[in-house]
Amino acid sequence: MKVKIGDRYKERMFKEKYFDWEYEVMGFKSEPYGDFADCERIYPNGEREKVGIAIGLLEEPVFYKKVA
Repeated sequence: MKVKIGDRYKERMFKEKYFDWEYEVMGFKSEPYGDFADCERIYPNGEREKVGIAIGLLEEPVFYKKVA
């Protein structure tokens, strides 16, 4: 799986349960300790919060599920 700008993800809570918010990939950055996706966490009420997530975690279905 390749992470791209505009991809959306749900964060896994338990086996088949997910948190209410989604993440949208807005860009990328590389740090000496890893590569990260600049994301916005989108809450059900429309509020947005900037977060960075390691690309390797987004590619791991144990933690995140691609939804769009």
